[in-house]
Amino acid sequence: VEMGGEEKKLKKTNLLLSDKELDNLTNGTYRYKCVNNSLLEPFMIPFWNALVPFLPTTLHPNTLTLLGSLSILPSFFLFWWFAPHLVEGCPGWVCAVAVLGVFMFQTLDNLDGRQARRLKLSSPIGDWFDHCLDILSLYLLISQVGTPLFFGKTKYPLLAVLGQLAPAMTHYFTFWDRRFTGEIYLGSLSITEGQFIIMAVITSGWYLGEDFWGTPFHFPSFFPSCLTSWEFIYSDIACFIAGGVFTITTPLEIMTRVAKHPQKLAPLSTAFFRTFDIVVAYTGAVFWAAHSTQTAENTRMTMYTLGLCVTNCATAMLLSSITHGPFRGPFWAPLPWLGALHCYLELNLIPEQWALYGTFVIALSIQLYMMYGSLSDMRGYFQFPLFHVRKNNN
Repeated sequence: VEMGGEEKKLKKTNLLLSDKELDNLTNGTYRYKCVNNSLLEPFMIPFWNALVPFLPTTLHPNTLTLLGSLSILPSFFLFWWFAPHLVEGCPGWVCAVAVLGVFMFQTLDNLDGRQARRLKLSSPIGDWFDHCLDILSLYLLISQVGTPLFFGKTKYPLLAVLGQLAPAMTHYFTFWDRRFTGEIYLGSLSITEGQFIIMAVITSGWYLGEDFWGTPFHFPSFFPSCLTSWEFIYSDIACFIAGGVFTITTPLEIMTRVAKHPQKLAPLSTAFFRTFDIVVAYTGAVFWAAHSTQTAENTRMTMYTLGLCVTNCATAMLLSSITHGPFRGPFWAPLPWLGALHCYLELNLIPEQWALYGTFVIALSIQLYMMYGSLSDMRGYFQFPLFHVRKNNN
């Protein structure tokens, strides 16, 4: 891996990563290999490749990564402003801003790696920074989908939470696969397909509106009574299908692949045992959402909080897949269970809303600590600037 540097010496730190983890980034343990079976990427690659020559050689690939993630923030706050309870309609221009933001994120996210190879700036830091922001960006994008789909109108707000957890599950098992096979596997339904689905859903919310997504959905009479008795709306069905695909189908596909992989980096029993943290976090989030009054009264914040709890496990698995270090996910995987038990046992130690907001602050602090600590440690170890391109790299 070829990396640049700064004239000014960067301070070496061990805020999060041990010396052994940092050494793993240069002693041959770290590697980047991708197996891409995406259905749509082959059609997008010529477009992305055509844009690369127009990128200034002074533009660092990490800057592209950051700009891509920032491009989805305007619509995130606009949706929150116009539809705080997920039941209000939004102006069409807000949906247009959201679709443009997703497209910009998708484009810049695929240009950063090409720019890194072009400038010979590929590094574990870029790998971590890129995929870490990918995890957070998908977390923010799913919460945006809830606005044009009018998640707040459902009688089953738990479905909205399940939809919010889906991208974290997909990312977790993608990097779990990498940790035990040394490869990033992108299946036929991967991040590119997910981004196009998000753009399509936001656009449909713009054109179809509440009259469609809020319409009651009735299963045909020949379906079992356990289904026909439920009062679904079309938004519920969309959330159920999307959540099911990315929460169940994708992890099962990846687990089957790991089980059959000829060159596993650890015994299969060890690999499956390491999924303990995501199981704990996911079940805790679902259990809390199922027993919380906030799920219906404050659907948006419930989605943000529980989604972030599970997202932390995905970020921790990403870090372990890069450094081949310890699995940090089990340390904070039980976090949603604290709120779940507080609701289920009716402890009433603090108001439930306080518990929800407090958990969000803790989960966000964990996420920021992982990002800042690991970036600081890697920069100090490699003496590698995060956004600056040296003249000899141009």
